[in-house]
Amino acid sequence: MAETFEHDPVIWTAGQLREALKDVPDDTPLYIGVAPRPDAEDFDDQVLVGYAAVTRYRPATGSGPARKDVEHTLFAQWPGGRYEVPE
Repeated sequence: MAETFEHDPVIWTAGQLREALKDVPDDTPLYIGVAPRPDAEDFDDQVLVGYAAVTRYRPATGSGPARKDVEHTLFAQWPGGRYEVPE
Protein backbone atom coordinates (compact mmCIF):
# COMPACT_ATOMS: atom_id res chain seq x y z
CA MET A 1 0.00 0.00 0.00
CA ALA A 2 1.30 3.49 -0.89
CA GLU A 3 2.32 5.88 1.84
CA THR A 4 -0.18 8.71 2.42
CA PHE A 5 -0.24 12.02 4.25
CA GLU A 6 -2.87 14.56 5.22
CA HIS A 7 -2.77 17.84 3.32
CA ASP A 8 -4.79 20.54 5.11
CA PRO A 9 -3.96 23.97 3.65
CA VAL A 10 -5.19 27.13 5.35
CA ILE A 11 -7.45 28.82 2.78
CA TRP A 12 -7.19 32.61 2.81
CA THR A 13 -10.21 34.79 3.37
CA ALA A 14 -11.11 37.83 1.26
CA GLY A 15 -9.99 40.00 4.19
CA GLN A 16 -6.54 38.40 4.26
CA LEU A 17 -6.14 38.99 0.53
CA ARG A 18 -7.26 42.62 0.81
CA GLU A 19 -4.82 43.19 3.66
CA ALA A 20 -1.95 41.59 1.74
CA LEU A 21 -2.66 43.77 -1.31
CA LYS A 22 -3.44 47.05 0.48
CA ASP A 23 -0.20 48.75 -0.63
CA VAL A 24 -0.05 47.22 -4.12
CA PRO A 25 -0.92 49.68 -6.92
CA ASP A 26 -4.22 48.98 -8.73
CA ASP A 27 -2.55 48.40 -12.11
CA THR A 28 -0.14 45.71 -10.84
CA PRO A 29 -0.56 42.32 -12.60
CA LEU A 30 -1.04 39.42 -10.17
CA TYR A 31 0.74 36.10 -10.52
CA ILE A 32 -0.27 32.88 -8.83
CA GLY A 33 2.16 30.09 -7.94
CA VAL A 34 0.31 26.82 -8.53
CA ALA A 35 1.66 23.77 -6.73
CA PRO A 36 1.93 20.74 -9.04
CA ARG A 37 1.02 18.43 -6.15
CA PRO A 38 -0.08 18.74 -2.50
CA ASP A 39 2.51 20.19 -0.15
CA ALA A 40 4.95 20.98 -2.99
CA GLU A 41 7.64 23.60 -2.54
CA ASP A 42 8.06 24.28 -6.25
CA PHE A 43 5.42 26.22 -8.16
CA ASP A 44 4.27 26.81 -11.74
CA ASP A 45 3.66 30.51 -12.51
CA GLN A 46 0.13 31.47 -13.52
CA VAL A 47 -1.50 34.89 -13.98
CA LEU A 48 -4.79 35.98 -12.45
CA VAL A 49 -7.39 36.37 -15.21
CA GLY A 50 -10.76 36.42 -13.47
CA TYR A 51 -13.09 35.98 -10.54
CA ALA A 52 -16.53 34.44 -10.14
CA ALA A 53 -18.83 33.31 -7.38
CA VAL A 54 -19.17 29.66 -8.44
CA THR A 55 -22.12 27.64 -7.15
CA ARG A 56 -21.23 24.03 -6.37
CA TYR A 57 -23.94 21.47 -5.82
CA ARG A 58 -22.96 18.83 -3.28
CA PRO A 59 -24.89 15.55 -3.25
CA ALA A 60 -26.23 14.07 -0.06
CA THR A 61 -23.80 11.81 1.80
CA GLY A 62 -24.04 9.50 4.75
CA SER A 63 -22.99 12.40 6.96
CA GLY A 64 -25.34 15.09 5.62
CA PRO A 65 -28.02 16.27 3.18
CA ALA A 66 -27.45 17.69 -0.30
CA ARG A 67 -26.41 21.31 -0.24
CA LYS A 68 -25.47 24.23 -2.44
CA ASP A 69 -22.23 26.09 -1.67
CA VAL A 70 -20.95 29.31 -3.23
CA GLU A 71 -17.18 29.34 -3.70
CA HIS A 72 -15.50 32.66 -4.47
CA THR A 73 -12.99 31.58 -7.10
CA LEU A 74 -9.99 33.33 -8.64
CA PHE A 75 -9.11 31.97 -12.09
CA ALA A 76 -5.58 31.60 -13.42
CA GLN A 77 -4.04 31.12 -16.86
CA TRP A 78 -0.53 30.59 -18.20
CA PRO A 79 1.48 33.83 -18.55
CA GLY A 80 1.64 35.41 -22.02
CA GLY A 81 4.40 34.12 -24.27
CA ARG A 82 5.23 31.69 -27.04
CA TYR A 83 4.52 28.04 -26.29
CA GLU A 84 4.93 24.80 -28.23
CA VAL A 85 1.71 23.37 -29.59
CA PRO A 86 0.93 20.12 -27.71
CA GLU A 87 0.93 16.99 -29.84
